[in-house]
Amino acid sequence: TAPPATSPAGGSTLTADEFRQAADAICVRYDAQLEALPEPESNADIPAYFRQAVGIYRSQLGELQGLTPPPELQPDYSAALGILQQIVSLAGNVEQRISAGEDALAVVQAATPELDALNAQADARAEALGLTECGSDDEETGTTTS
Repeated sequence: TAPPATSPAGGSTLTADEFRQAADAICVRYDAQLEALPEPESNADIPAYFRQAVGIYRSQLGELQGLTPPPELQPDYSAALGILQQIVSLAGNVEQRISAGEDALAVVQAATPELDALNAQADARAEALGLTECGSDDEETGTTTS
């Protein structure tokens, strides 16, 4: 039978294989949503793009937080979730600054190095966890408008 998509908080711990399958399935689903977002064609399009992307990232993070990995994967998974939280927070900050009237391209360009570094860290954690979809195809929020 197929593994559960998530384990309820405080629910049964997934095996390593079940955990990897569930996490990768979550990443595939949300990566598809990010890829479906229309690329901003002008500075005026950037706020709406970030608003949608941040919502997708928050939903993905929430779903990933619902997984209970086996004990041997917990340290790397906790670190990975912490990095993803930083990405969500930074992207949300970018969206807020743009919505408040700051120059969209300047804000995105200023945030790109930090977003890229965080994405690289998240990719490394995904690899350490043995994930094949999470971290495999960077949808780096900060670089979509270059």
